[in-house]
Amino acid sequence: MTDEAKPNEAKKKGMTRQGLIAIVVIAAAVLVGATLSRLTSGPHQGRSRDPSEERRASRAVLDYFGDNLTEGSKLDRWTLVRVFDVHEGAIPVEMATADGKRFKASLFRRDPGGPKGVADTQQLTLYISNQGDGRVSTPEEQGQGLMALAGALTVREAAGAKPPPLSTMKEHRASFPIRDAHGPRGPTDRPRDAGAADGPADR
Repeated sequence: MTDEAKPNEAKKKGMTRQGLIAIVVIAAAVLVGATLSRLTSGPHQGRSRDPSEERRASRAVLDYFGDNLTEGSKLDRWTLVRVFDVHEGAIPVEMATADGKRFKASLFRRDPGGPKGVADTQQLTLYISNQGDGRVSTPEEQGQGLMALAGALTVREAAGAKPPPLSTMKEHRASFPIRDAHGPRGPTDRPRDAGAADGPADR
């Protein structure tokens, strides 16, 4: 090997070494970024959790629903899947239709002068939580399921059961004017086939 070739070979080795170092640095940065992403996002990445999902029904809520209205109870062809604790002035519940399709509802204190919900008891108004803007039609099967729940709660109230302190829908709107897609919403309109008019516009 000539003296002139030696510097070129050394230069090539230096470039190769620099390339390897660059690849190692890039790979390390990718691994660190992925680790930090997992740590910060946790197991629920991409899903905004509703705080009410962290809070099971309190004793006051359970006492109002009674022993015959517990999670898993049947209401004709509907199922009461879950009952949560009071959240932002309402009792959130999750129900399921006969084919297993789940839907959520929010139970507020009844306000005769306030926005109409899907169903009423003597003390509460029940709203479907479908993120509607008042122009979204409530699916008939879901609306009828909420009416079945309202009927069962009306029987409870007639027997002396009292709900915990709750807000009306108007009070809720005043306290929580901006909500994300997972918070209690309302009102939506009553089922069209039930013969009721659309509810007012949502937030």
